[in-house]
Amino acid sequence: MNSSYMDVDGFGPQIKENELIAIIQNHKEDQDRQLAFKTLLQRKSKKIQELAIHVLNDPLYDRRLQLTATNFLGKKASKDGVKNLCKALKNTKSKSLQSRLLNAIGKVGDLDALKALEGMSSKAALFARTLIAYRHGIKGYALPPVDTKRFSKRLKYAAISSIAITPARAKELNEMIETQLDILEAFKHPKFKLNCAGKDLYVMQSDAISEKQLLPTLQEAPCIPMKIFSVNDCPRRAVLSYYIMTHPVPEKDNAISVQLVTSSGKTAYSGEIVLKDNQFELSIKTAIDTVLPATTIKGVFNPKKGLFDFSELLSHLKLDTEKRKVPRKNIS
Repeated sequence: MNSSYMDVDGFGPQIKENELIAIIQNHKEDQDRQLAFKTLLQRKSKKIQELAIHVLNDPLYDRRLQLTATNFLGKKASKDGVKNLCKALKNTKSKSLQSRLLNAIGKVGDLDALKALEGMSSKAALFARTLIAYRHGIKGYALPPVDTKRFSKRLKYAAISSIAITPARAKELNEMIETQLDILEAFKHPKFKLNCAGKDLYVMQSDAISEKQLLPTLQEAPCIPMKIFSVNDCPRRAVLSYYIMTHPVPEKDNAISVQLVTSSGKTAYSGEIVLKDNQFELSIKTAIDTVLPATTIKGVFNPKKGLFDFSELLSHLKLDTEKRKVPRKNIS
């Protein structure tokens, strides 16, 4: 296994699990508590969920530790975990913790969590509801359509590379998948790799959707069939770049809306899938309200063969300088 993907046990194997728990529960140094909690996470302790819930519900714990506990509970769907995330959301006055709780609830929340979020009007709450609805195929929460930028071949542009997952590349990808399960979650089936301006992007399909189920799933209800991940070099970690979120277009037969959405809920790319002859034709462009350069992605996907055939995969070279004036906090 490539060691560059590995994390380090913060305390070392000589410190036992019960000692780490004692540090979290009794130690006054917040830094030691944080390190002890992360060490238990790394060791995949069976007691970590119970401990995370305890930390989240006790106001005496440091905010950073509560954020770490929230992150953990947002990666493993469980009835008890979701219930306590919603409970903490109701009780907290911290804006940073509230934002993190909404993010976690969106990723693992159930129908009860969807009801608990009703009435909340913040952008983070609205996106959390949308994520839950798409994950569970619930209609009535569709992402609104967005305008897209015009792409022109008269301006300078570069080709985006589409790289198939060949056996030669599978070893490296499998190493990443094996050590990044907490990030990849239920999206461990690689479709292909894109390279844009030197940055690798991995398109990963949901484990819950087989190739035979893909087209019917897209036609039936809102869903998140795939996610796109990038990989940081230092440390070697997978990072969620975009959710691929789809829903049927009611007024168009065999048409499906598709949006690439950041983890904060901002649509970066938008387009449409048209189903034809048991395959789908894809057309996506950059959302107009982003700093991203105008991009056009067109192609055909054959689900039986599991292959994309791109006819256009192009991006303008420069960022949108006008959009750069948007305050940083609004850029995802």
